[in-house]
Amino acid sequence: MPATGLREALADRIRRVANQPVGAADFAPERVPDHLQISFRAVDARGRVVGSDHDLAALQGRLSDRARQAVTRSLSEQRRPAPLRPPEGTGFTERSGITTWDVEALPDVVDTRVPGGVVRGYPALVDAGDSVSLRIEATAEAAAAATRVGVRRLVLLSTPSPADYVLEHLTAAEKLALAASPYPSARAAIEDCRLAVADAVIQRSAPGPIRTGTAFATARDAFSAAVVDELFQAVSLLARILTAAREVERAVKATNALTLLAALNDVKGQLAGLVYPGFVSRTGLARLAHLPRYLQGRCSG
Repeated sequence: MPATGLREALADRIRRVANQPVGAADFAPERVPDHLQISFRAVDARGRVVGSDHDLAALQGRLSDRARQAVTRSLSEQRRPAPLRPPEGTGFTERSGITTWDVEALPDVVDTRVPGGVVRGYPALVDAGDSVSLRIEATAEAAAAATRVGVRRLVLLSTPSPADYVLEHLTAAEKLALAASPYPSARAAIEDCRLAVADAVIQRSAPGPIRTGTAFATARDAFSAAVVDELFQAVSLLARILTAAREVERAVKATNALTLLAALNDVKGQLAGLVYPGFVSRTGLARLAHLPRYLQGRCSG
């Protein structure tokens, strides 16, 4: 297995060369003089330093927006020279207002020659609420994260929301639970459940990244076929969670022993971190299924 960092690489080398039992934890980077530590610098097109740090990830984080803008600008300015790796389909152009998958394939990268080297951009689908935008990101990680959410938005836009139908056919107990939820309305709670259902269905139908029209069509059709039944199940689960959360709140309020004050505050903090507007889609249906049992344990504990 290859080493994953400088300390791991040094330890591996010493073990092989000197046959000494050295591990990564045996090194103390903080004792290395500052001028001997690895330093990273970012420069602009004119060679001017725009940032430096010993931590590459921290430097990338600080300059992420600037890097994305620079990549986009470079690709736009250098559009006449052919990209080193041409995008599939009709080519890549940043645009907005997209409401359906209308590209043959979303390329992994777009490389463009610029003076002094190559600028690499990572195309992504970015969720814009009522549409998505096709945009260049500065890193593969940012593009992958954005595209997951962007694909979900396109899948949701492809199928009319059954939220009103589901709300109309809930039991009285479920409607009561949703009415007392932290969401601004029962419909908002159902729509958050729809987001979670979309995530679950997309993951089942396409475990890997969706970057082609064929993969998107598979996910869209799977969601369209499953959304009503799975949305009912998700809302029912949400109602059980909200009911259990209220029981925990009542139990906490009914306990006024000063010796338990710290424990009660801890329970309140945990509850606030579990149940809040948007928690269904952020938690995901797989982990959400464990919340009723956990909340019952908090109540009985």
